[in-house]
Amino acid sequence: MELCSVLMLALSVLFLCAISSIGYGAERDLRWTVETAYPRDTAAGEAVDDFARALTQASAGTVKVRSQFDTATGLDDIHMPVRGGDAVIASVLFASDLVPASPVFQLSTLPFDVRSVGDAQQLARLAATRYRNALASSGYLLLMVVPWPPTGIWTRAPLATPDALSAARVRTYDQVSRNVFSSVSGEAVTLPIRDTVRELADGKVDAVLSSGDGEAGRIYAKHLRNFTAIRYAYPLSFMVMRQAAFEALPLDIQRSVLSAATETEAQLWKDLPSRIRRNSDQMQQMGIQVTDGGNAVMTSALRAAGDHEIESWRERVSPEDKEIMKTYETRCHPSADAECATAQFSGSAAHESD
Repeated sequence: MELCSVLMLALSVLFLCAISSIGYGAERDLRWTVETAYPRDTAAGEAVDDFARALTQASAGTVKVRSQFDTATGLDDIHMPVRGGDAVIASVLFASDLVPASPVFQLSTLPFDVRSVGDAQQLARLAATRYRNALASSGYLLLMVVPWPPTGIWTRAPLATPDALSAARVRTYDQVSRNVFSSVSGEAVTLPIRDTVRELADGKVDAVLSSGDGEAGRIYAKHLRNFTAIRYAYPLSFMVMRQAAFEALPLDIQRSVLSAATETEAQLWKDLPSRIRRNSDQMQQMGIQVTDGGNAVMTSALRAAGDHEIESWRERVSPEDKEIMKTYETRCHPSADAECATAQFSGSAAHESD
């Protein structure tokens, strides 16, 4: 009798598993949302849209992705899939949003260390494995990096003198840039884009550190009629999803997700030079006064403060992170591009374990 009960229990478990498997197989359509805090035609917004299209195509329509923009978002807002429903399955987060996970995410926003699109791409490749591992330790999967145009400074008046920002309240985008601009401004504050737009409209911000990409640039231009191209950094954003959510997907959908991410990231890097030119053309069309480099004394002060921040970063990161910077500076920056280009690096979406 006892043996019979055990057998009946085992058969029941197998039956339920079979029913569950059949049900999952029958319900193949997945509806996901991928979101970002930035407008649609910015680098982050276009990454969301392009990934949505690529994934729909790669999955032959099995995964239907809704793009969502201008949304306050963070790691905690990324969810597990909801069968038969819609869930925020992935998000494009700015580098500073991920610094709590690891200071390695400050690499792309360190001041004045990346001088070209080529430099930015090589540094991203060098750090790709480290980025993936840092996110994995928190339970997340890196799908792709999203490159931004170089950041400059938007202001109400030209930066013609060394003390042009001495009474200004400057919006920055992370603690490092806040420290750097505190050296030349009346006050430096760290604000996300949504808060920046509101405070600009209220007259509470006098200058903004930003590339002014796409719609963001059009918003800034309503209040700030000057842009100084100091090439402070070539920042990255990161598209991430929960590792458990990815692993719960059927293998063919996993392959579609990675394929879409790889395709999208490659296109973003390819399009970055034209994006930079497009932003420049947009500034000219809006009548923005564009200055290359800015006041020499102010720029020198910013660079000195930037050097201090880079050394401070080195002191608080892991030996592995230091090695990434060392390799970048000795092999890829600024004159060893040929050697760097021949190095065998993995792209962020080329998940070598898959």
